[in-house]
Amino acid sequence: MSENIHKMVLLLALSQKLPDETTKDVLNKLENSGAVDRQTGKQLMTELKRQKLYIDDSLTFVGIEQAKKAEQFFKI
Repeated sequence: MSENIHKMVLLLALSQKLPDETTKDVLNKLENSGAVDRQTGKQLMTELKRQKLYIDDSLTFVGIEQAKKAEQFFKI
């Protein structure tokens, strides 16, 4: 379950990434805040890329939809 939560946190963070930020910047922010450690973040990024949710340094349409679901999950 915690991996799923971490994945949702990462998707949400990637969806709110600023244009001048890199994926590494986002992962560093998550690590510094204690939300996701570096190893977990890298594993999740590999998973997101494998699932075609994150391609060419941005979320795909499906990735954006997953990030919106994550946002709704955390609003409740």
